[in-house]
Amino acid sequence: MAWGTGTRHRLNLKRIDAVYQDLPRAEGILRSAYIDASTSARDGYTSMRGPRNTNAFKFLGPAFFTKVLYFAGAGDPGHPCLIVDDRVLATLRAEAGPDDKRFSYRYGYPVSTYESAVNVMQDWASTAADDLGREIAADEVERWAFEANGKE
Repeated sequence: MAWGTGTRHRLNLKRIDAVYQDLPRAEGILRSAYIDASTSARDGYTSMRGPRNTNAFKFLGPAFFTKVLYFAGAGDPGHPCLIVDDRVLATLRAEAGPDDKRFSYRYGYPVSTYESAVNVMQDWASTAADDLGREIAADEVERWAFEANGKE
């Protein structure tokens, strides 16, 4: 929890409470998310969402729960899920240009935004691998996008 909140630790107690208030439910959601994330970014993402485009856990939106989905891969470079937070989205927006609306969200974004972000970073990793003559994992591109934070 502390790793995923940056330096401010904003809303951590509310996040913990949201999970802790019904542990059997939380265990079921997280188990499904880990299983779904192993084969599909879309399925992993939707397993962490609730009804009517809400989050499965209050105060744990996509910027936070995509970290859970990513770490479910335990470092496997072929794992389909990546971390997509506001910094990554800022870089994708900057690279895609103002007419491309796929990355216009900053937070609370739909599964289509997550899928687009993951697909773009996987494509960039493949292109970089061809250019450099070595394997480039998509999470290397995600790390660059996080650090770039929208700066070109």
